[in-house]
Amino acid sequence: MGKALDSLRSRRVRRALSIDASGGAGVTHPDAAVEEWRDEQGRLHREDGAAWVSASGSAEWRRHGRLHRVGGPAMIRPYASTWAVDGERHRLDGPAVIHADGTAEWWVDGIRIHGQDADRLDELHAAGELTLLATVLAGWTPGADLQALVAAGLSRG
Repeated sequence: MGKALDSLRSRRVRRALSIDASGGAGVTHPDAAVEEWRDEQGRLHREDGAAWVSASGSAEWRRHGRLHRVGGPAMIRPYASTWAVDGERHRLDGPAVIHADGTAEWWVDGIRIHGQDADRLDELHAAGELTLLATVLAGWTPGADLQALVAAGLSRG
């Protein structure tokens, strides 16, 4: 009964597609296999691995259609890796987007951190201050004084 129920909840679909430069599905092409797992509403979904995997190595972890993965990037593409939780770019122990050229973007709960604040986060990350980084980002909200959060985190340590 368990296997039958699992197959109803999440069905695995394999189809041949070509992938265009933007990562979208193109015309049918026998050389580029894509594996998909979908929920009963047809949304990309898988509990125990990537819900979308291409032969080129690109992958997406999705839960009921929303990018979601804890402990690793939710989307891997040749040009970037993106961390996301419940459909929002989010990461507390490093940048949420790392581009192939090495540039990084810091995001918390779907809000991007820019400028000097992002530079300070890069410094903490490069120095291996992951506990402090997680503390600072957990307390960050738009308009928060990042330097004050860093100072408070240092005084606790």
